[in-house]
This record gives sequence, structure tokens and C-alpha cells, in this order.
Amino acid sequence: MTKKKENTYGINREELYTLHEVEGFLKIKQRNLYNLINEEKIEALKVGREWRISGEALLDFIKGNTSGGSKV
Repeated sequence: MTKKKENTYGINREELYTLHEVEGFLKIKQRNLYNLINEEKIEALKVGREWRISGEALLDFIKGNTSGGSKV
């Protein structure tokens, strides 16, 4: 039995998340998430026709935006 590598955000670093899932974590609309991807503020990859964001990229984004108190 392997233990999930989760943190206080409930995000597994080794998992790939759909945009819908990431919307829930960040509490933002999908359009804003696409903007973050296009502006390369959050790393994403395309699998077929769908976008995926790794747990590690998501955590890096969260940590980068919580330390300075700046808005997304």
C-alpha cells in the first residue's frame, strides 16, 4: 500500500489534474485558468485535446502567489 504524497492543500504532487479540478482548488473560473496557462504563470500540458496540470506545478503556483500577497 503506497501512501499519497499530499500536503495541507490536499494536492498530490505526482498526480495530473484536469482544469475542472484545478478550478476547484484555486476557486477561479476556467477562462482565468486558461489566461494563467497562456501567460505561462502556471505550467500545463496538453493530453490529446484536454489540458492537465501536475500537482507539482499547481503547488509551485500556489506557493509563488501566497508569499507576497499578490493577486492572481
